[in-house]
Amino acid sequence: MSAQQNKDIAIRWFAAFNEHNLENLLSLYSETAEHFSPKLKIRQPETNGLIKGKSALRTWWKDSFDRLPTLKSPLL
Repeated sequence: MSAQQNKDIAIRWFAAFNEHNLENLLSLYSETAEHFSPKLKIRQPETNGLIKGKSALRTWWKDSFDRLPTLKSPLL
């Protein structure tokens, strides 16, 4: 993948995240994606901060967007 392709994916990720567009966000992940977050470790200690698979990502991001309606990434 080229640097430009990576940049394009990152821009799409931040746009979907900031819009709380769960479907667009998840479309950027493979079915076997893994996500680590210290915040995840705090909210769901049994995960040790790591979730695996698109289904787990869906649950995590939906909960985050529902709990934090003003959640935005400052990077864009």
